[in-house]
Amino acid sequence: MLKLFKNKNFPVFIFVAAAIVNLVLLFTLFIGFRFFYRLVTDSTDNTLVKINENSLESSDPLISKVPKFENSLEAPLIGDIDPSIGPTTAPVTIVQFSDFKCEFCSQQESELKKIIEDYKGQVRLIWKDFPENFTTSESYRSAVAGRCAQKQNKFWEYHDLLYSSNGEATDDLFISLASQLSLDTDAFRQCLQDPAVSGLVLDNIDEAQALGISGIPFVYVNDMEMLGEVSYADIKQAVDYELSKLQ
Repeated sequence: MLKLFKNKNFPVFIFVAAAIVNLVLLFTLFIGFRFFYRLVTDSTDNTLVKINENSLESSDPLISKVPKFENSLEAPLIGDIDPSIGPTTAPVTIVQFSDFKCEFCSQQESELKKIIEDYKGQVRLIWKDFPENFTTSESYRSAVAGRCAQKQNKFWEYHDLLYSSNGEATDDLFISLASQLSLDTDAFRQCLQDPAVSGLVLDNIDEAQALGISGIPFVYVNDMEMLGEVSYADIKQAVDYELSKLQ
């Protein structure tokens, strides 16, 4: 081959043409390789996105539900489904997210009771369940028991008994407390297994997560957020501020 190129009779244009053909082939291979690489990487990225999206919708009960952005809330839902004290027309609404197996929540109750007594007619208190998100936990089962007492119009009385009880939160304890309040224990026992009642607790958990609540007790005084155990003076100051805005 080299002898052929050294031959003076070998046309120069053939050498140039061969070089151009080689360059075209190399360029074609390069473009083809880049196209194939992008096709493979785009496919991989799409798969990863789908995996991440599906992970947010996992039905695994051990994975905390992550609310979608469009389902997030700026304020708690106010209605007649959750237990409450005080008139619906009250200018100040206090919403508490709480748990019957939370020691700090129990201590917070006495402060809220004083507020309700001192501001009768001016404050409405709404209870929201935020127990452990395990349907078999004592925390969750206690929340369901409270809702069963609500069905018989004795939520707040039962609420006090649950907080004062020191025993293991079992169905036997729940029935015993219901009996102390002269509730229909047969109906109460059936209620403890009612998925619709359990759904009320789950709705509160979803609501708390949509609000971005990560700890309890958590209290709203109208739109004001108060995380953790707060004193009577702190709550009173918030209530007085909200009332002053009406003057």
